[in-house]
Amino acid sequence: MYWTLITKLAIVVTVGYLAWNHQHQIRESVAAWLREQGLQDSALMKAWLIFDQLIFGIRSSLMVETKQTGTQKISETTHSIEEIREIDRDVYKQLQKLGYVKKDIMPLLQ
Repeated sequence: MYWTLITKLAIVVTVGYLAWNHQHQIRESVAAWLREQGLQDSALMKAWLIFDQLIFGIRSSLMVETKQTGTQKISETTHSIEEIREIDRDVYKQLQKLGYVKKDIMPLLQ
């Protein structure tokens, strides 16, 4: 029982760290892009992630919208389905069902 508790705690800490690290990377990517464009944080109107299920993994596109630039894709990465399951269970379930997810991330950036 003691080892089961330690294992569960380790899993919770790992998943928590992955989710925090992912959110931190998103915030940093958006902030860096805004600086490159010479824009203030307040210029950001919308931000979202698009997840597409591909044959070889999951493509994640980070999208932003500002009045000055319109809609722009600022980064694209590939993940395994296991990474997505650990980071965000809701996205994982929707990917399994639909193969595509659009997730608003503005709350992460405010």
